[in-house]
Amino acid sequence: MVVFLIYSLQTFFYKSINILLPRTADAQALQGEKIKKMEDLEPGDLVFFATGKKKRQITHVGIVTEVKAKDNNLQCWMILRKYNLG
Repeated sequence: MVVFLIYSLQTFFYKSINILLPRTADAQALQGEKIKKMEDLEPGDLVFFATGKKKRQITHVGIVTEVKAKDNNLQCWMILRKYNLG
C-alpha cells in the first residue's frame, strides 16, 4: 500500500505529467488559466478557495476528480488540501 499526504499526492501527480508547481497554494493560484465557469472544469484541474480572515487569502486547494451534471445541477468532486495559516 502506498500512502500520500495530500501535498505529496498533488506534487507526485503533476510532476508525473511534467508540470512543476510552486509549494504554496497562493503561488499555485497565480499560474495557469482561470476557469470562469464551473462547466469548464475537468479532472486534474486545481480549484482554490479563499476562506481566510483576509479576502482573497488562499487557504484550500482541491484537485478535481470528477465533474458531471445531475438533475440540471453541476456536481464536482475533488480531493482537498487545507493550509494552516497560524
